Amino acid sequence: MSQTGGGQWNQYSPDGKWWWDGHQWVPVTGDRAVGRAMERAFEPRRIVRRMIIGRVIGCGIAILLLSAIVAAVLLSALSASLHH
Repeated sequence: MSQTGGGQWNQYSPDGKWWWDGHQWVPVTGDRAVGRAMERAFEPRRIVRRMIIGRVIGCGIAILLLSAIVAAVLLSALSASLHH
């Protein structure tokens, strides 16, 4: 049985760099080290966190761009009305 975190079964360390064989921590090398890093990259909580951060940043950028466009239009209209 494999498990991440505490417990008595064979498991990977939270950073994926060590394997507990039931008696000692053994360094993970080669393909398995890369595989564990990929598994951690696609853990549901990490995906949700990235989605939320991405949406917050994306919405912030969209709001800034929209504000700049509105400000440019208003300044243009105000400038045109002052010259007439």
